[in-house]
Amino acid sequence: AVALVITIGVVVSNNTNNQAPNGAINPEAVPSPLPGTNPPPSAQTPPPTTSPAAAPTSVPKYPPSTTIKITAPLADAKWVSGTNNTISWSKEGGMTGAIYLVNATDGSTAGWILQSVGVHQTSYSWNTRDLLLTHISPLGKTVQPGQYIIKVVFDGGSPKSTITSAPFSIIYPSEVKIDTYTLTIKNYYFSPTLIAVKQGSKLVFTNNDRVDYKISLSSFSPLVVPAGQSYTFDTSVLTPGSYNFYSEQYTTLKATVMVQ
Repeated sequence: AVALVITIGVVVSNNTNNQAPNGAINPEAVPSPLPGTNPPPSAQTPPPTTSPAAAPTSVPKYPPSTTIKITAPLADAKWVSGTNNTISWSKEGGMTGAIYLVNATDGSTAGWILQSVGVHQTSYSWNTRDLLLTHISPLGKTVQPGQYIIKVVFDGGSPKSTITSAPFSIIYPSEVKIDTYTLTIKNYYFSPTLIAVKQGSKLVFTNNDRVDYKISLSSFSPLVVPAGQSYTFDTSVLTPGSYNFYSEQYTTLKATVMVQ
């Protein structure tokens, strides 16, 4: 009996030492795991927290000259001095820049067309006459007829990215060649009866018969073509489309003109 009482006392004493004052398990009393065994879940070290990946640093955008092309002027184009012509390139450069004109013969700078190109700009309408002396100067001059190249230079990068047009010409208005097309009248018929012409070209009616003709066109006064003579009609007054020229007196005399 004495031995039983002593044993019970030892067990109670051990349970009392393993508890914290509030009744929880005393962590100091938890036995260490045996070698080669995993610790209980409550004793494992929590996994380290990881921070979200940092956003990639943006890289400055420099427009390589291999991906942006000047689409106008085209090679061998003829731009008339004093008329509006559009300089254009294939896509935005993503940064500011400028446009200048270069002499195609010796490579010298003829002048600056536009001192500031916008970030999203892809074209500029130029009067094909006025130039600025430098990149920053407000002083100007007038371009002379000749063969030129247009360059668009974008700011940023070293060296700066530059795109170049094909060689083209600037000419005086008096040098403009006007196309001429002929409609011949013979035996009360037009020849040809169908013709395509460029807008702004001249259409010449030549009367090889011995009678006078009145040629009608909707919304226009009749065109009088005397016998043995010609009448010149300016197609610049017509918009692109199809037009029927005819005689009310002679039904065989009719022709269709396609203005392009």
